[in-house]
Amino acid sequence: MKKVMQKDTLYLKADTLVAIENEDPAKKRLLAYKNVKIFKPDLRGVSDSLAYFTSDSTIYFYDDPVLWSGGSQIEADSINAVLANGSIERLNMNENSFVISEDSISNYNQIKGRSMVAYFKEGSIKKVDVNGNAESLFFALDETDSYLMGMNKITCSFMIINFKLNKVDNLSSYVTPDASFIPPHELEDPERRLKDFKWRISEKPERKDVLGEEADAKPDSNDDTEEKDTGPSPKSIELETKKTNDSIKLKKNRSQLKKEE
Repeated sequence: MKKVMQKDTLYLKADTLVAIENEDPAKKRLLAYKNVKIFKPDLRGVSDSLAYFTSDSTIYFYDDPVLWSGGSQIEADSINAVLANGSIERLNMNENSFVISEDSISNYNQIKGRSMVAYFKEGSIKKVDVNGNAESLFFALDETDSYLMGMNKITCSFMIINFKLNKVDNLSSYVTPDASFIPPHELEDPERRLKDFKWRISEKPERKDVLGEEADAKPDSNDDTEEKDTGPSPKSIELETKKTNDSIKLKKNRSQLKKEE
């Protein structure tokens, strides 16, 4: 499936696609089953199944969904993505939510919680609200982003994380927060990962995984816009001219016949 939006195009691929029509716009939807892959410049993902409701531009991902957006990997038992003006506006992650991003020196910043809501602006994460059993690991780097200063570890009930340029700008923790800063020389490998950590970048779909190998032969700009009318071809002009000339000859012949009569 290909859905042209204001800024770009959303592509969807699955073993089975079912379009359900209804007089009530709220009941119209598209269902996708097995091996679901989606591709959009600011949103890519895989899941077992998916439902897309056109009335509110919301995509529901089910059964082990994983999404990638703004440099972050996003997981939960189920996820729904709300689109607005052709871009992702909000991600709702329900149960066992986990967000991971890789920094410039291959450390993995992590956020975990019972549920989360991620807010986006122009394709980038701006804020994440973590609701229940919040945990986070953030690696502090120097001003050049090339040297590890240490790791911040926080646990609490609720957490609000603000981002700037897809990086954590500030963080607020609520209800019995417990925070610690661990210097590099004291960091052990098990401490660098939260429970259930999985970096699944190998599953991230590329454009050709959704559109096929032939997609590599076409520029992105052509694929993300509707075909333009470039006018009639030289061959069609030649055919039209021939038709016109034949019509003129026919009219002349008829005129000659009338004169002879």
